Amino acid sequence: MENTTIYQEEIQLLKQELEEEKRRPKIGIGICCYNEDGKILVGRRINSKIGTCQFPGGHLEYGETFEECSVRELAEETGIQTEPHQYKYITTLNVRKPEHNFHNVGIIMSVKVDKDVEFQNLEPHKNEGWEWMAWEDFTKRDDLFCPMYLLFEQGYTKIEQFY
Repeated sequence: MENTTIYQEEIQLLKQELEEEKRRPKIGIGICCYNEDGKILVGRRINSKIGTCQFPGGHLEYGETFEECSVRELAEETGIQTEPHQYKYITTLNVRKPEHNFHNVGIIMSVKVDKDVEFQNLEPHKNEGWEWMAWEDFTKRDDLFCPMYLLFEQGYTKIEQFY
């Protein structure tokens, strides 16, 4: 009986730790993938409550550098192959949307690729597809993934700031 009580207490503590772990902000990487024409690669998230139009990206995995994560995520989502040395760190965003139970630290990176690079939608369950879009058109959209607005608020309003 005593052992059962101890195990139940340990299980309860583990459940609490798991809940706390879930509530810790994740580290996301957003990749401003641009070409020589100044266009950026943009996708549309499926089933998002916090905006749909976004850069390629994902979450940092244990042991990865920002550059390694960027290489992996861009390849996983679009098939575009890059190298870590091609990436430039742009800024960090603290993205908080408590009404959607969302808190993320966003790292924005940039990479230049050839305008003729072939890409595809490798995660159709998460994304409607990818397209090249003029920066000016992107900044005027009203359906952006919420970190994009924070990027603009930090003063990143021109594509040249990502070169």
